Amino acid sequence: MSMKIIFLDFDGVLRGMIPHRRTKANVGDLGLFLAESYQDQAYETIDQPILRNVYYDFAADACYCVKLLCQIPDTKIVLSTSWRAFYSLETMQKLLDLHHIGHYVIDKTPLLYNNRPSEIKEYLKQHPEVTHYLIIDDMDLEAYFPGHM
Repeated sequence: MSMKIIFLDFDGVLRGMIPHRRTKANVGDLGLFLAESYQDQAYETIDQPILRNVYYDFAADACYCVKLLCQIPDTKIVLSTSWRAFYSLETMQKLLDLHHIGHYVIDKTPLLYNNRPSEIKEYLKQHPEVTHYLIIDDMDLEAYFPGHM
């Protein structure tokens, strides 16, 4: 079975490096608000700062573009963001559900000495079913992956 993968970074891609003005109403206990809104108690267990970061600071248009790419049949997301070192796959999926792309996330690249090109290459080596891939990252990896950025 062939698979298409989007290797996805967060900072500088879905989340700008310079904090922008938050346009959504800033609610007090965001975990409780999201748990009630999404009927999912898991949001109450996620740290408030990371919830705020994803809920308020991820760019809706960037997330929508990723969602459009995932509409291509057999396309899934593998997280290459540095955030993957700190949060479980399930937490990352839950966070991205806030922008309607969490269900596309199937895996994370391995952690190899903070070397993103090596991590992506290792993932591809371990998953020969990946026939096509795209890297969405603010780091210029074109020299390592010509035509895949």
